[in-house]
Amino acid sequence: MTVDAAALLTPDGLVHRGHSVCSEDCLNTGQIGRYGDAHVGSTDLPRCVLNVLLSVLGAGQLTLPYAMHKLGGLWWGVLSLVVFTALSMHSLKTLSYYELYYTPQGCLESYSELVIRVLGGSFSLLCQFLLIFYAWGGAVAFLVILKAEFLAFFPSCGRAVLCGIACFLWCLSSCEDLTFLKKFSWLGCVVAVLITLVTVFVSPPDVTEQSLQQFFSSSHEPSLLDVAASLPLISFSLNSSWAYIPVLCTLSDKSRTSSLILWSNVLILLNYLTLAISGYCRFGKDVKPNIMDSLGSDYADSWMVRGAKIALCVQLTLALPLRFFVARKTIQDGCPSLAKSRASLAFALVLAATLAALPDVSLATVLGIVSGICASMIIYILPAIIDLRHRRTITPSGLRGTDLASLFLSLVSLIVGILILLGSLWANAMGVAVGS
Repeated sequence: MTVDAAALLTPDGLVHRGHSVCSEDCLNTGQIGRYGDAHVGSTDLPRCVLNVLLSVLGAGQLTLPYAMHKLGGLWWGVLSLVVFTALSMHSLKTLSYYELYYTPQGCLESYSELVIRVLGGSFSLLCQFLLIFYAWGGAVAFLVILKAEFLAFFPSCGRAVLCGIACFLWCLSSCEDLTFLKKFSWLGCVVAVLITLVTVFVSPPDVTEQSLQQFFSSSHEPSLLDVAASLPLISFSLNSSWAYIPVLCTLSDKSRTSSLILWSNVLILLNYLTLAISGYCRFGKDVKPNIMDSLGSDYADSWMVRGAKIALCVQLTLALPLRFFVARKTIQDGCPSLAKSRASLAFALVLAATLAALPDVSLATVLGIVSGICASMIIYILPAIIDLRHRRTITPSGLRGTDLASLFLSLVSLIVGILILLGSLWANAMGVAVGS
Protein backbone atom coordinates (compact mmCIF):
# COMPACT_ATOMS: atom_id res chain seq x y z
CA MET A 1 0.00 0.00 0.00
CA THR A 2 1.61 3.19 -1.14
CA VAL A 3 0.71 6.38 0.64
CA ASP A 4 1.86 9.96 0.06
CA ALA A 5 4.36 11.04 2.68
CA ALA A 6 2.59 14.35 3.31
CA ALA A 7 -0.59 14.58 5.30
CA LEU A 8 -3.75 15.04 3.29
CA LEU A 9 -5.07 17.71 5.63
CA THR A 10 -2.92 20.81 5.44
CA PRO A 11 -3.51 24.40 6.60
CA ASP A 12 -3.87 25.59 3.01
CA GLY A 13 -6.13 22.78 1.97
CA LEU A 14 -8.86 22.98 4.57
CA VAL A 15 -10.73 26.20 4.13
CA HIS A 16 -14.21 25.37 2.89
CA ARG A 17 -16.21 22.92 4.97
CA GLY A 18 -18.08 20.19 3.13
CA HIS A 19 -15.72 19.91 0.13
CA SER A 20 -13.35 17.05 -0.49
CA VAL A 21 -9.69 18.01 -0.66
CA CYS A 22 -8.78 14.67 -2.19
CA SER A 23 -7.48 14.78 -5.74
CA GLU A 24 -8.19 12.29 -8.49
CA ASP A 25 -4.63 11.05 -8.00
CA CYS A 26 -5.63 9.91 -4.49
CA LEU A 27 -8.56 8.01 -5.92
CA ASN A 28 -6.49 6.42 -8.63
CA THR A 29 -3.88 5.15 -6.17
CA GLY A 30 -6.58 3.12 -4.46
CA GLN A 31 -6.29 4.91 -1.13
CA ILE A 32 -9.84 6.21 -1.22
CA GLY A 33 -12.87 4.21 -2.28
CA ARG A 34 -14.07 5.18 -5.75
CA TYR A 35 -17.39 6.94 -5.79
CA GLY A 36 -18.85 4.25 -8.02
CA ASP A 37 -17.91 1.28 -5.83
CA ALA A 38 -20.95 -0.91 -5.23
CA HIS A 39 -20.35 -1.16 -1.47
CA VAL A 40 -20.16 2.60 -0.92
CA GLY A 41 -23.46 3.80 0.53
CA SER A 42 -25.06 0.42 -0.01
CA THR A 43 -26.29 -0.37 3.52
CA ASP A 44 -29.09 1.06 5.67
CA LEU A 45 -28.75 2.09 9.30
CA PRO A 46 -29.99 -1.14 11.01
CA ARG A 47 -27.56 -3.30 9.05
CA CYS A 48 -24.68 -0.91 9.78
CA VAL A 49 -25.52 -1.09 13.49
CA LEU A 50 -25.46 -4.88 13.24
CA ASN A 51 -22.07 -4.77 11.48
CA VAL A 52 -20.62 -2.67 14.30
CA LEU A 53 -21.99 -5.17 16.83
CA LEU A 54 -20.48 -8.06 14.88
CA SER A 55 -17.08 -6.36 14.97
CA VAL A 56 -17.12 -5.68 18.72
CA LEU A 57 -19.05 -8.34 20.63
CA GLY A 58 -16.88 -11.34 21.36
CA ALA A 59 -14.12 -12.63 23.61
CA GLY A 60 -13.34 -9.24 25.15
CA GLN A 61 -16.47 -9.33 27.29
CA LEU A 62 -15.38 -12.47 29.15
CA THR A 63 -13.13 -10.46 31.49
CA LEU A 64 -15.68 -7.76 32.42
CA PRO A 65 -16.96 -9.30 35.71
CA TYR A 66 -13.34 -9.81 36.76
CA ALA A 67 -12.53 -6.20 35.87
CA MET A 68 -15.45 -5.04 38.04
CA HIS A 69 -14.04 -6.96 40.99
CA LYS A 70 -10.52 -5.58 40.49
CA LEU A 71 -11.90 -2.03 40.29
CA GLY A 72 -13.41 -2.44 43.74
CA GLY A 73 -17.03 -3.33 43.15
CA LEU A 74 -20.23 -2.84 41.23
CA TRP A 75 -20.52 0.93 41.22
CA TRP A 76 -16.97 1.64 40.10
CA GLY A 77 -17.26 -1.03 37.41
CA VAL A 78 -20.54 0.33 36.04
CA LEU A 79 -19.18 3.88 36.08
CA SER A 80 -16.05 2.77 34.21
CA LEU A 81 -18.10 1.00 31.53
CA VAL A 82 -20.29 4.07 31.00
CA VAL A 83 -17.35 6.50 30.89
CA PHE A 84 -15.33 4.36 28.50
CA THR A 85 -18.36 3.88 26.28
CA ALA A 86 -18.76 7.67 26.12
CA LEU A 87 -15.08 8.10 25.19
CA SER A 88 -15.41 5.39 22.54
CA MET A 89 -18.42 7.22 21.09
CA HIS A 90 -16.40 10.43 20.97
CA SER A 91 -13.64 8.59 19.12
CA LEU A 92 -16.14 7.34 16.52
CA LYS A 93 -17.62 10.82 16.21
CA THR A 94 -14.15 12.25 15.60
CA LEU A 95 -13.36 9.63 12.97
CA SER A 96 -16.70 10.37 11.28
CA TYR A 97 -15.98 14.11 11.28
CA TYR A 98 -12.72 13.78 9.36
CA GLU A 99 -13.88 10.91 7.17
CA LEU A 100 -16.91 12.85 5.94
CA TYR A 101 -15.08 16.16 5.74
CA TYR A 102 -12.83 15.40 2.82
CA THR A 103 -14.55 12.38 1.27
CA PRO A 104 -18.21 13.50 1.32
CA GLN A 105 -19.10 11.44 -1.75
CA GLY A 106 -16.72 8.52 -1.33
CA CYS A 107 -14.92 6.89 1.55
CA LEU A 108 -11.67 5.60 2.88
CA GLU A 109 -11.49 1.84 3.24
CA SER A 110 -9.93 1.46 6.69
CA TYR A 111 -8.96 3.13 9.93
CA SER A 112 -5.28 3.02 9.02
CA GLU A 113 -5.88 4.77 5.70
CA LEU A 114 -7.71 7.58 7.45
CA VAL A 115 -4.93 8.06 10.01
CA ILE A 116 -2.21 7.99 7.36
CA ARG A 117 -4.02 10.34 5.00
CA VAL A 118 -4.74 12.83 7.78
CA LEU A 119 -1.48 12.71 9.72
CA GLY A 120 0.87 11.77 6.89
CA GLY A 121 2.85 8.75 5.75
CA SER A 122 5.14 8.95 8.77
CA PHE A 123 2.35 7.19 10.69
CA SER A 124 2.29 4.30 8.23
CA LEU A 125 4.77 2.19 10.20
CA LEU A 126 2.89 2.84 13.46
CA CYS A 127 -0.42 1.78 11.91
CA GLN A 128 1.14 -1.37 10.49
CA PHE A 129 2.60 -2.27 13.88
CA LEU A 130 -0.72 -1.66 15.65
CA LEU A 131 -2.59 -3.80 13.13
CA ILE A 132 -0.08 -6.67 13.33
CA PHE A 133 0.14 -6.65 17.11
CA TYR A 134 -3.60 -6.20 17.60
CA ALA A 135 -4.41 -9.11 15.27
CA TRP A 136 -1.67 -11.38 16.62
CA GLY A 137 -2.19 -10.43 20.28
CA GLY A 138 -5.92 -11.02 19.95
CA ALA A 139 -5.12 -14.44 18.48
CA VAL A 140 -3.04 -15.24 21.57
CA ALA A 141 -6.02 -14.30 23.76
CA PHE A 142 -8.28 -16.56 21.70
CA LEU A 143 -5.81 -19.44 22.06
CA VAL A 144 -5.64 -18.89 25.84
CA ILE A 145 -9.43 -19.25 25.98
CA LEU A 146 -9.36 -22.34 23.78
CA LYS A 147 -6.63 -23.91 25.92
CA ALA A 148 -8.72 -23.43 29.06
CA GLU A 149 -11.79 -24.96 27.43
CA PHE A 150 -9.83 -27.91 25.99
CA LEU A 151 -8.27 -28.59 29.39
CA ALA A 152 -11.79 -28.63 30.88
CA PHE A 153 -13.09 -31.03 28.22
CA PHE A 154 -9.89 -33.12 27.91
CA PRO A 155 -7.93 -32.80 31.19
CA SER A 156 -5.15 -35.18 30.16
CA CYS A 157 -4.51 -33.89 26.64
CA GLY A 158 -5.95 -30.38 26.42
CA ARG A 159 -2.68 -28.80 25.30
CA ALA A 160 -2.16 -31.53 22.69
CA VAL A 161 -5.61 -30.75 21.27
CA LEU A 162 -4.63 -27.06 21.11
CA CYS A 163 -1.50 -27.98 19.14
CA GLY A 164 -3.65 -30.01 16.73
CA ILE A 165 -5.93 -27.00 16.26
CA ALA A 166 -2.83 -24.88 15.64
CA CYS A 167 -1.90 -27.12 12.68
CA PHE A 168 -5.39 -26.58 11.27
CA LEU A 169 -5.03 -22.83 11.79
CA TRP A 170 -1.68 -22.82 9.98
CA CYS A 171 -3.21 -24.50 6.93
CA LEU A 172 -6.02 -21.99 6.73
CA SER A 173 -3.84 -18.97 7.53
CA SER A 174 -1.56 -19.89 4.61
CA CYS A 175 -4.38 -19.48 2.08
CA GLU A 176 -4.38 -16.55 -0.30
CA ASP A 177 -8.05 -15.78 0.29
CA LEU A 178 -10.16 -16.31 3.41
CA THR A 179 -13.26 -14.46 2.31
CA PHE A 180 -15.40 -17.54 2.91
CA LEU A 181 -14.65 -17.37 6.66
CA LYS A 182 -16.32 -13.96 6.90
CA LYS A 183 -19.63 -15.77 6.46
CA PHE A 184 -19.19 -17.00 10.02
CA SER A 185 -18.64 -13.53 11.55
CA TRP A 186 -22.17 -13.55 12.94
CA LEU A 187 -21.16 -16.38 15.28
CA GLY A 188 -19.16 -13.98 17.43
CA CYS A 189 -22.21 -11.83 18.12
CA VAL A 190 -24.45 -14.86 18.75
CA VAL A 191 -21.94 -16.45 21.14
CA ALA A 192 -21.48 -13.15 23.01
CA VAL A 193 -25.22 -12.83 23.61
CA LEU A 194 -25.45 -16.55 24.47
CA ILE A 195 -22.75 -16.20 27.14
CA THR A 196 -24.61 -13.24 28.61
CA LEU A 197 -27.87 -15.22 28.72
CA VAL A 198 -26.14 -18.22 30.29
CA THR A 199 -24.54 -16.01 32.93
CA VAL A 200 -27.90 -14.46 33.79
CA PHE A 201 -30.17 -17.50 33.73
CA VAL A 202 -27.91 -20.41 34.66
CA SER A 203 -26.25 -18.70 37.61
CA PRO A 204 -28.77 -16.19 38.96
CA PRO A 205 -27.37 -14.23 41.93
CA ASP A 206 -28.85 -14.48 45.39
CA VAL A 207 -31.29 -11.68 46.18
CA THR A 208 -31.26 -11.84 49.96
CA GLU A 209 -30.67 -8.59 51.85
CA GLN A 210 -27.31 -9.80 53.13
CA SER A 211 -26.08 -10.75 49.67
CA LEU A 212 -27.25 -7.46 48.19
CA GLN A 213 -25.31 -5.54 50.82
CA GLN A 214 -22.25 -7.61 50.00
CA PHE A 215 -22.53 -7.11 46.26
CA PHE A 216 -23.15 -3.37 46.43
CA SER A 217 -20.17 -2.86 48.70
CA SER A 218 -16.55 -3.07 47.62
CA SER A 219 -15.25 -6.58 47.05
CA HIS A 220 -11.81 -5.31 48.00
CA GLU A 221 -9.88 -2.07 48.20
CA PRO A 222 -8.25 -1.67 44.79
CA SER A 223 -4.70 -0.44 44.54
CA LEU A 224 -3.42 1.82 41.79
CA LEU A 225 -1.92 -1.26 40.15
CA ASP A 226 -5.30 -3.00 40.21
CA VAL A 227 -6.93 -0.06 38.47
CA ALA A 228 -4.12 0.17 35.91
CA ALA A 229 -4.50 -3.53 35.12
CA SER A 230 -8.30 -3.53 34.94
CA LEU A 231 -9.18 -0.48 32.84
CA PRO A 232 -7.50 -1.88 29.68
CA LEU A 233 -9.81 -4.89 29.85
CA ILE A 234 -12.79 -2.55 29.49
CA SER A 235 -11.05 -0.65 26.68
CA PHE A 236 -10.40 -3.86 24.75
CA SER A 237 -14.04 -4.91 24.95
CA LEU A 238 -15.19 -1.54 23.54
CA ASN A 239 -12.80 -1.27 20.60
CA SER A 240 -15.11 -0.53 17.68
CA SER A 241 -12.90 2.21 16.24
CA TRP A 242 -10.80 -0.07 14.05
CA ALA A 243 -13.78 -1.60 12.23
CA TYR A 244 -15.91 1.53 12.18
CA ILE A 245 -14.53 3.25 9.06
CA PRO A 246 -15.44 0.43 6.63
CA VAL A 247 -18.93 0.28 8.17
CA LEU A 248 -19.37 4.04 7.85
CA CYS A 249 -18.28 3.75 4.22
CA THR A 250 -21.29 1.54 3.48
CA LEU A 251 -23.87 3.71 5.27
CA SER A 252 -26.32 5.01 2.67
CA ASP A 253 -27.51 8.08 4.60
CA LYS A 254 -24.47 9.79 6.13
CA SER A 255 -26.73 12.22 8.03
CA ARG A 256 -27.57 9.28 10.32
CA THR A 257 -23.97 8.85 11.48
CA SER A 258 -24.83 9.96 15.02
CA SER A 259 -27.63 7.39 15.15
CA LEU A 260 -25.20 4.68 14.03
CA ILE A 261 -22.78 5.59 16.81
CA LEU A 262 -25.48 5.96 19.46
CA TRP A 263 -27.47 2.80 18.82
CA SER A 264 -24.49 0.50 18.33
CA ASN A 265 -22.80 1.68 21.53
CA VAL A 266 -26.02 1.60 23.57
CA LEU A 267 -26.64 -2.02 22.54
CA ILE A 268 -23.03 -2.96 23.28
CA LEU A 269 -23.22 -1.24 26.67
CA LEU A 270 -26.49 -2.98 27.59
CA ASN A 271 -25.02 -6.41 26.80
CA TYR A 272 -21.84 -5.65 28.73
CA LEU A 273 -23.65 -4.25 31.76
CA THR A 274 -25.93 -7.30 31.89
CA LEU A 275 -23.01 -9.73 31.73
CA ALA A 276 -20.69 -7.79 34.05
CA ILE A 277 -23.28 -7.09 36.74
CA SER A 278 -24.74 -10.61 36.68
CA GLY A 279 -21.32 -12.30 36.71
CA TYR A 280 -19.99 -10.06 39.46
CA CYS A 281 -23.09 -10.38 41.65
CA ARG A 282 -23.02 -14.18 41.32
CA PHE A 283 -19.33 -14.80 42.02
CA GLY A 284 -18.10 -11.62 43.74
CA LYS A 285 -14.46 -11.72 44.75
CA ASP A 286 -14.20 -15.34 43.56
CA VAL A 287 -14.83 -14.45 39.91
CA LYS A 288 -12.17 -15.72 37.50
CA PRO A 289 -10.44 -13.63 34.79
CA ASN A 290 -12.59 -15.57 32.28
CA ILE A 291 -16.24 -15.72 33.36
CA MET A 292 -16.60 -19.05 31.54
CA ASP A 293 -14.11 -20.56 33.99
CA SER A 294 -16.32 -19.43 36.88
CA LEU A 295 -19.39 -20.92 35.22
CA GLY A 296 -17.53 -24.14 34.42
CA SER A 297 -16.41 -24.71 38.01
CA ASP A 298 -19.90 -24.41 39.51
CA TYR A 299 -22.12 -25.49 36.63
CA ALA A 300 -20.03 -28.07 34.78
CA ASP A 301 -23.00 -30.39 34.28
CA SER A 302 -25.35 -27.73 32.89
CA TRP A 303 -26.16 -28.36 29.25
CA MET A 304 -26.48 -24.60 28.67
CA VAL A 305 -22.97 -23.97 29.96
CA ARG A 306 -21.55 -26.85 27.94
CA GLY A 307 -23.37 -25.61 24.85
CA ALA A 308 -22.04 -22.07 25.35
CA LYS A 309 -18.50 -23.38 25.82
CA ILE A 310 -18.68 -25.52 22.67
CA ALA A 311 -20.12 -22.61 20.69
CA LEU A 312 -17.33 -20.37 21.98
CA CYS A 313 -14.67 -22.88 20.90
CA VAL A 314 -16.16 -23.20 17.41
CA GLN A 315 -16.45 -19.43 17.00
CA LEU A 316 -12.88 -18.74 18.14
CA THR A 317 -11.47 -21.52 15.96
CA LEU A 318 -13.15 -20.02 12.89
CA ALA A 319 -12.15 -16.46 13.84
CA LEU A 320 -8.47 -17.22 14.47
CA PRO A 321 -7.40 -17.77 10.81
CA LEU A 322 -8.69 -14.29 9.91
CA ARG A 323 -6.54 -12.72 12.62
CA PHE A 324 -3.43 -14.55 11.45
CA PHE A 325 -4.35 -13.69 7.86
CA VAL A 326 -4.57 -9.97 8.68
CA ALA A 327 -1.23 -10.04 10.49
CA ARG A 328 0.42 -11.93 7.62
CA LYS A 329 -0.96 -9.68 4.90
CA THR A 330 0.13 -6.55 6.80
CA ILE A 331 3.67 -7.89 7.08
CA GLN A 332 3.71 -8.74 3.37
CA ASP A 333 2.39 -5.28 2.45
CA GLY A 334 5.19 -3.69 4.46
CA CYS A 335 7.84 -6.06 3.06
CA PRO A 336 6.96 -6.92 -0.57
CA SER A 337 9.93 -9.30 -0.71
CA LEU A 338 7.94 -11.63 1.58
CA ALA A 339 4.95 -11.75 -0.77
CA LYS A 340 5.64 -15.38 -1.71
CA SER A 341 6.27 -16.55 1.85
CA ARG A 342 2.67 -17.18 2.83
CA ALA A 343 3.20 -20.58 4.44
CA SER A 344 6.39 -19.58 6.27
CA LEU A 345 4.92 -16.37 7.67
CA ALA A 346 1.71 -18.10 8.70
CA PHE A 347 3.71 -20.86 10.38
CA ALA A 348 5.81 -18.33 12.33
CA LEU A 349 2.75 -16.36 13.45
CA VAL A 350 0.73 -19.41 14.50
CA LEU A 351 3.72 -21.05 16.22
CA ALA A 352 4.60 -17.89 18.16
CA ALA A 353 0.99 -17.38 19.28
CA THR A 354 0.61 -21.03 20.32
CA LEU A 355 3.85 -21.00 22.32
CA ALA A 356 2.72 -17.80 24.03
CA ALA A 357 -0.64 -19.37 24.94
CA LEU A 358 0.56 -22.79 26.17
CA PRO A 359 2.02 -21.68 29.54
CA ASP A 360 -0.23 -20.83 32.49
CA VAL A 361 -0.85 -17.26 31.39
CA SER A 362 -3.97 -15.35 32.43
CA LEU A 363 -6.45 -14.10 29.85
CA ALA A 364 -6.52 -10.80 31.75
CA THR A 365 -2.76 -10.46 31.28
CA VAL A 366 -2.88 -11.05 27.54
CA LEU A 367 -5.81 -8.71 26.94
CA GLY A 368 -4.27 -6.12 29.26
CA ILE A 369 -1.05 -5.98 27.26
CA VAL A 370 -2.78 -6.00 23.88
CA SER A 371 -5.23 -3.34 25.01
CA GLY A 372 -2.55 -1.24 26.67
CA ILE A 373 -0.58 -0.98 23.44
CA CYS A 374 -3.24 -1.18 20.75
CA ALA A 375 -6.64 -0.22 22.10
CA SER A 376 -5.24 2.86 23.83
CA MET A 377 -3.69 4.02 20.55
CA ILE A 378 -6.60 3.06 18.29
CA ILE A 379 -9.50 4.30 20.43
CA TYR A 380 -8.04 7.29 22.25
CA ILE A 381 -4.60 8.55 21.28
CA LEU A 382 -4.64 8.68 17.46
CA PRO A 383 -8.17 10.12 17.05
CA ALA A 384 -7.36 12.70 19.74
CA ILE A 385 -4.13 13.71 17.98
CA ILE A 386 -6.01 14.08 14.69
CA ASP A 387 -8.65 16.30 16.31
CA LEU A 388 -6.25 18.44 18.34
CA ARG A 389 -3.99 19.03 15.34
CA HIS A 390 -6.54 19.75 12.63
CA ARG A 391 -9.85 21.05 13.98
CA ARG A 392 -8.53 24.62 14.20
CA THR A 393 -7.34 24.32 10.60
CA ILE A 394 -10.73 23.16 9.39
CA THR A 395 -12.50 26.07 11.11
CA PRO A 396 -10.14 29.04 10.53
CA SER A 397 -12.98 31.55 11.07
CA GLY A 398 -13.21 30.56 14.71
CA LEU A 399 -14.09 27.59 16.86
CA ARG A 400 -17.73 27.14 17.79
CA GLY A 401 -19.07 25.70 21.03
CA THR A 402 -19.28 22.16 19.63
CA ASP A 403 -15.71 22.43 18.35
CA LEU A 404 -14.44 23.53 21.76
CA ALA A 405 -16.34 20.69 23.43
CA SER A 406 -14.83 18.21 20.98
CA LEU A 407 -11.33 19.53 21.58
CA PHE A 408 -11.84 19.23 25.34
CA LEU A 409 -13.04 15.62 25.01
CA SER A 410 -10.14 14.86 22.66
CA LEU A 411 -7.73 16.20 25.26
CA VAL A 412 -9.38 13.98 27.88
CA SER A 413 -9.17 11.00 25.50
CA LEU A 414 -5.49 11.68 24.86
CA ILE A 415 -4.71 11.79 28.58
CA VAL A 416 -6.79 8.65 29.25
CA GLY A 417 -5.11 6.81 26.37
CA ILE A 418 -1.63 7.68 27.59
CA LEU A 419 -2.49 6.64 31.15
CA ILE A 420 -3.89 3.31 29.94
CA LEU A 421 -0.86 2.74 27.72
CA LEU A 422 1.65 3.37 30.50
CA GLY A 423 -0.39 2.04 33.39
CA SER A 424 -1.33 -1.26 31.81
CA LEU A 425 2.23 -2.05 30.77
CA TRP A 426 3.41 -1.24 34.28
CA ALA A 427 0.69 -3.31 35.95
CA ASN A 428 1.15 -6.32 33.68
CA ALA A 429 4.93 -6.16 34.07
CA MET A 430 4.33 -6.36 37.83
CA GLY A 431 2.08 -9.41 37.29
CA VAL A 432 -0.98 -7.81 38.87
CA ALA A 433 -3.36 -8.96 36.12
CA VAL A 434 -2.51 -12.63 36.58
CA GLY A 435 -5.61 -14.27 37.98
CA SER A 436 -5.63 -17.19 40.36
